Amino acid sequence: QQVLEGRSDEVLDPAQVARHEACPLGQWLGGSGREMLGQYPAFEMLVARHKYFHLQAAHVVELHLAGEQDKAWQLFHGGYRHASNQVTLLLKELRRSLGH
Repeated sequence: QQVLEGRSDEVLDPAQVARHEACPLGQWLGGSGREMLGQYPAFEMLVARHKYFHLQAAHVVELHLAGEQDKAWQLFHGGYRHASNQVTLLLKELRRSLGH
């Protein structure tokens, strides 16, 4: 959001943003998270939604870099936010599966 608002000097590379397996959550999902939660049906859905979230984020960055600010904001408030909410809900569902 800060990048879209011009409040950040960070230059984002869409290809790097799309690398879902490189972020801390992606590393956890590919390692100890899979060992702990891989047997639950929601786990594979979480992995897929997390990947989709990164693809949406990368597309927001691509639109921003192309000067398509209106489209970038639309996607940010649409597909990106929806994917983020799905990841959060699936994490909560898995937490409930563990009895927490």
